[in-house]
Amino acid sequence: MAHKLGQPVYIFQCTMDTRPEDLIVTPVLTPDRRVDYHASSLVSAMLMGGIAILDEGNRMPERAWASLAPLMDDRRYVESTVASVKIPAHPRFRMCVTMNEDSSVYELHIQSRLKPRIDIVAPPWAMQERILRLKCPQVDPDLLAGVFKLLKARVKKGLHDSTRDMLSLAQYAQKLKITGVNDPLKRSAEQVLEKAVSRPRAPRIATSPLVRHFRNLTALPSFHYDAIFGRLVHEIFAVNPPHAVALELPPEMEPELEWAARCWPAPVVSISTLRGRGAALTALPFVPGDSILGAFRLAAAAGTPTVFVDVHVRSAANEPAPGSGHLPGAELADRAGDEYFAVTNALMAREPVDAADLAREAAMARHLAALMKQYATVLWVGGLAHWSRIEARLAGADFSALLGMRAAPPGGVADDSPPRRCIG
Repeated sequence: MAHKLGQPVYIFQCTMDTRPEDLIVTPVLTPDRRVDYHASSLVSAMLMGGIAILDEGNRMPERAWASLAPLMDDRRYVESTVASVKIPAHPRFRMCVTMNEDSSVYELHIQSRLKPRIDIVAPPWAMQERILRLKCPQVDPDLLAGVFKLLKARVKKGLHDSTRDMLSLAQYAQKLKITGVNDPLKRSAEQVLEKAVSRPRAPRIATSPLVRHFRNLTALPSFHYDAIFGRLVHEIFAVNPPHAVALELPPEMEPELEWAARCWPAPVVSISTLRGRGAALTALPFVPGDSILGAFRLAAAAGTPTVFVDVHVRSAANEPAPGSGHLPGAELADRAGDEYFAVTNALMAREPVDAADLAREAAMARHLAALMKQYATVLWVGGLAHWSRIEARLAGADFSALLGMRAAPPGGVADDSPPRRCIG
């Protein structure tokens, strides 16, 4: 739509703790002790005449929605109590809100105020086929043909699947085929389409397959920067807050995480320099919805001890997990159950693991074992690729990969200068 209208797009990621000022104007303390007022992406779209996308709007609390009331009706403005300004919207400003199944949020906060409202229906079948082929080039042609046939049969039965479910069906079927599952399309349909109808809207933490448990340790193996895991961190703290939090970051990164928390919800990045052979810049982004940043902020708010259990072997925290681009999306986990981790572990087992990652995992396991003795409950938040090996080390008390570990990244050592900080 933005491409057709020739307007810029601004995206705002909604979360459970989004505040009214996060949606409009946020004060930020600068290093020279000045206060800067940062307009949100929503306000930027209002001023520039662009299209604002509020992603997963059903997560926002009522007080955040209340601040947008004059924007969504014929008044078309917002007011910032922090900056004491009224900000009118450009005539070409448009707003789009995406959300999961939560009609109460839609009816209470959106439908009653939108003027006018445009209802978007499912795209024509020919367009859905084109979307599927463009978004799933890695899926085998025979599987794609089976997906088309299955979806058309479901339409004749009066079952209309979303575009997201259609893509998830094809992608997950391909993952199952790679791991040798018999009749992968049938198994994928059972988990993606059939369970989509009956799955609960708010599954309990205890039964969520994304949250793992080992004795008194709760683990949230995550895809970095994926808001699904950020939401689970909030739910863990709400249902059963831990006595200590362990993060997959080295202690040297604590000042950077504190800075990122002060800048929240603005996306920021910390850039470090490696010198010597293989000199390079390494970047560690901090964005709203990231599980590690979310756990750090919630622990600080609750006064919960936070321990940085990783070691600085190399700056791998901002790198994707091995093969993560080929893993099934986290949105499938509640439908697939424990089989989700069986599939992801089988796919990750096909990728080589270098010595640096093994050394980091041994160090994290050693720290976690000590914390489990010290505290009644511990929450570990880190990369999904590490968890199965960390769990195995904890079970066997095996920390041997620490022997011969290098304290600096292979091919270079950390520069003595402090990391550079950039605010998005």
